[in-house]
Amino acid sequence: MLRNVLVTIVTVFIMFSKIHAANSLESQIEKLLKSELNCEKVDVTILKTDKNYNSSEVSNFHLVGRNFEKAPIIIELTDGSSKIILCQIKAYSKVFFTKKTIYKGQKIDYDDLYHALVPIQSVPAGVIKDVENIVNKVANRTIGTGIAITSNMLDAHELVKKGQKVNIIIENKSIRISAKGELQNSATVGSYVKVLNYASKKVIMGKLVDHNTVVLDN
Repeated sequence: MLRNVLVTIVTVFIMFSKIHAANSLESQIEKLLKSELNCEKVDVTILKTDKNYNSSEVSNFHLVGRNFEKAPIIIELTDGSSKIILCQIKAYSKVFFTKKTIYKGQKIDYDDLYHALVPIQSVPAGVIKDVENIVNKVANRTIGTGIAITSNMLDAHELVKKGQKVNIIIENKSIRISAKGELQNSATVGSYVKVLNYASKKVIMGKLVDHNTVVLDN
């Protein structure tokens, strides 16, 4: 009876050790692939291996190809040899989507966005993964609800809002005149805007050269 109990305990211990070793190795691979694939989350399941390698036996990994359903991974062992194991990989990137329609010329705020984890095979080309590279940018087209934000949807410059106080500059080779004014429409740096000249009370057109300056054409 005691013998059977001991055999059972030993068997359970060996099984637990193998499971723990495999999970530890999977965790190592997940950490490596998260960095290599530049993604938010990676789940790895080992499908085939000649033994349950302990993580301490492995010095490096190399992913072969991009067939994530059955991905060969070369593992370099600390004894100098290498083996191939077969894994299933599920990798996800954080993608930002619009909560509502964003209209052309509108500045995008945090409240306009939500994010979700998307399998990397389904991530659109040029998708922006850092929200800080989206907020305060201006849409160069109308973007419907639930659309993933990509770099070609945004202007590089931040929107300067209507009502911004600016310096109006008129200059030529011999003279430079400065006046105070106010933007009459929102615009990005480098575009032409309507500006109210406080002194003359007239609305004129000029080029917004920075956040605080409008230069009039000669």
